[in-house]
Amino acid sequence: KMSGASFSVFTKEGVSNGNDGFREAKALQKGASKVGILNVGDTGDWYKFTLTQETTMTLNISSGDIRCLIYPMDDVSLFSFSGPVCNEEYSFPKGTYYIGVIRENGNAEKQTYTIGY
Repeated sequence: KMSGASFSVFTKEGVSNGNDGFREAKALQKGASKVGILNVGDTGDWYKFTLTQETTMTLNISSGDIRCLIYPMDDVSLFSFSGPVCNEEYSFPKGTYYIGVIRENGNAEKQTYTIGY
């Protein structure tokens, strides 16, 4: 905090594409891959899935410039320091998971990806 510092804040109303956060996360179903599009200005999309039993699987995402983040919720018991990583086989404990599909390099171009497990 600086005494006497000035700043300006500008806001702009935008339109969501319908899966821009945990509340709007689209459900993923086993064996049913989805094609997603990040339009210009869209920095990421969110998905979720719930497992009723421990399942060894790979959460696949195809795209070179996309970062994938997997967030286990409170109903997931992780017993180790490492968690699930996209495009790697992992024994997922039962529970709910949210997946963030985030751009790596800016948002000036339309980008297509496929996600599924």
